[in-house]
Amino acid sequence: MRGWMVASYILENQVIPSLRNFGNPFKVKKKARGMGYLTDVIDWLGGYPYEFAKPDEIIAFCERSLGMRCRKTRIKGGLSNNEFVFEAPASSSDGATLP
Repeated sequence: MRGWMVASYILENQVIPSLRNFGNPFKVKKKARGMGYLTDVIDWLGGYPYEFAKPDEIIAFCERSLGMRCRKTRIKGGLSNNEFVFEAPASSSDGATLP
C-alpha cells in the first residue's frame, strides 16, 4: 500500500506536470542540502504523526501533569515554532520533591 502511495504521489506531482511542459519527468533538481527527493516524498506521505497543541495547553500539561514550572515562552503564532523553557521541580537528597 505504501509503495502505491509513493508511486501515485510521484506520478501526480512529478511525472504528469513534467510531461505537460514537455520536460524530462525523471529529472529531479538537486538541492544544495537536505534529504533526497524520494526520502522527502515518503516523509510527506507518512511522516511522524502529531497533533497541534495551543501554547496554554502545553503549559497546563507540563505544570499539572509533570510538575514543571514555565519560566519563559516565546509565542510566535501562525505556523511558526513556539519556544518554552520549563524548570523541573527540585529534589532533596532523600528523593522527595521540594516546593
